[in-house]
Amino acid sequence: MKYILILIIITFSLNSFSQDKNDYSKNFAEKSLSRDFLIQDKMFEDLVKKSNLSDSWNMKKEFGGKDRQDWNIYSHQGIFGNENYRIDFFINAVTKSKTSPLTYIVSGKTRLKGNICDFKGEITITEIRMFRDTGTSIMHSHEFSDTLYQGVIIADYIFYEEKNQYGSGVFEGKFASGLFIYPNYLNYSQIGSWDEIDETDMHGTFVGIWKGYKSGVSKKCIWNYYTDNYPYSGDFHEIPNHEKEMRDKKVSKIETPLSSDQLFGKGINPKYRQNGWNSDPNEYNKNWWK
Repeated sequence: MKYILILIIITFSLNSFSQDKNDYSKNFAEKSLSRDFLIQDKMFEDLVKKSNLSDSWNMKKEFGGKDRQDWNIYSHQGIFGNENYRIDFFINAVTKSKTSPLTYIVSGKTRLKGNICDFKGEITITEIRMFRDTGTSIMHSHEFSDTLYQGVIIADYIFYEEKNQYGSGVFEGKFASGLFIYPNYLNYSQIGSWDEIDETDMHGTFVGIWKGYKSGVSKKCIWNYYTDNYPYSGDFHEIPNHEKEMRDKKVSKIETPLSSDQLFGKGINPKYRQNGWNSDPNEYNKNWWK
């Protein structure tokens, strides 16, 4: 009995270590909510429940995909594993749950090292906070003037890749983002980002792990809308000073489609560029999700 107890303790410790090593989602959620300009507000929470944020995640829709289409960069990019391999997500369908006002049903495709998988899953909002100073009247790109409420949402996400596809598994973790709410135009409400939000490393960011169906191995996986700031990415953004000077000259003229260096405002450490970040953007983004 004594040996069995010791074995259980060892196993539990190893599992805990493995989770702590790869999964930063809990820390990310706590950090995202630990800002003194965020408050709980019942009115704001009710507005979030009434809003439909589907278009914010849907890459085929205006809010989720318009900017990307303008720049010929259609998918969300991220880092996978400690080697920071490039991974792409394309969310092509999002619907709000009919039974839960804070749950969204999603589907799409992932691509890693040229391998493409289909996935289905859910994004469920779990925490809602409003900016302490909010409720001002502004002009918006949709050409109407209205009261705007700003805040932050935290959500759990879980995406299941098709089990019969090669190299498939489950993505699970936390999503955090800023949020615009227009009380009289709830269908225009959407996720977004501001200087205050940038301090939290949110950027519409997914932080979690991927776990393989067959291997059971878990890998860190982090991606977002803006691509130039990944939390918990180690030295991914570190570049030598001499190369930074050359890079700044190279990307001073922005062209489309964007190169990896233009996508990443902080640059990419040269030792990771061979892990999918040196691809020709014309070829790399050519309808891989279809």
